[in-house]
Amino acid sequence: MHLYKTLNILGSNESKLPSLQRGTDLYIDNEEVASGVSLFKLTEFDGNYPVLENLSLKNIELPSTLPLTDCVKLKSVDLTGSITQEVALPVSGRLQTMILPNTIKKFEIYNNPGLTSVTFEGYNNIETVYIDCAKCGKFNVADFCENLSEVALKKVTLKNINNIYLTEDTLDKLIDVDCILEGEITIINEIGDNTPKNISFATKLKLVNKFGNIDTGSNGLKINYTSSPISRASIQYPDEVSAFYNTSGLAT
Repeated sequence: MHLYKTLNILGSNESKLPSLQRGTDLYIDNEEVASGVSLFKLTEFDGNYPVLENLSLKNIELPSTLPLTDCVKLKSVDLTGSITQEVALPVSGRLQTMILPNTIKKFEIYNNPGLTSVTFEGYNNIETVYIDCAKCGKFNVADFCENLSEVALKKVTLKNINNIYLTEDTLDKLIDVDCILEGEITIINEIGDNTPKNISFATKLKLVNKFGNIDTGSNGLKINYTSSPISRASIQYPDEVSAFYNTSGLAT
C-alpha cells in the first residue's frame, strides 16, 4: 500500500486511484492528454479519504455521483471540465470553495456553513435542488436561482430562506415546478436593486393556491412585495343579464 500526502497525476489513463488514507491533496488533470483522446475515466472513487483537504479532478469522466460525504476535512473541490451528475458533499463547516461542471443534474447543500464561493460552469442541466439557506455560508442562493434553466428544472426545495431577493420571473420559474419554499422572499425588479415591486395577479394567484397566505408567513412562506391601489373596477355581465337590466330600467 502506498501512502501519499500530495498526489499529482497529469495526462494519466489510470482508472483507479492509489490509497490516500493520509493524503491531504489530490490533483488529477487530463488536459495534457493529446487532443482527440477520450476523457480519462475514473471508474472507482469510494471517497474514503478522511484527511483530504483539496480535491481537483479536471477533465475527467467521473462516476455519475461523486461520493465526498466521508471527506469531512475537505476545503476545496475543483471539477473543471469533468463529467458527473451529482456531488454528494460532506456535512462539514470546512468546505469553502467549489467549481462544478455543467453536467450537474442534482445540487444539494444540507450543512456547509463555511462556503465562500461556488462556481458553476453551466446551469442548463440542473434538475433537482435542495438548499438549507441557513447552512450554506456565503453561497448566493438568489443568483443561483436566477440562473437555473426553466427547461431542465423539476424540483426545488429551499429551507430557512432569510429574505432573499428574487425577480418575479425567477419566482415564477420556481413555483411552476415541484417546489417547497420556507422562509421569506422579497420580489424586486432586477438583481442588484433590492427595492420591492408589485407582482402580477397571475403570480399572486399561483402563490396563494400553492402556499396559502403569503402575506403573513403563517403557512411557512412570506412574500414581500408592493401593492397597487385599485382605482377602477368593472363587472362584465352575460348578455342576457345586461338585457334584463336595460329593459327593466335598473341599469345606471
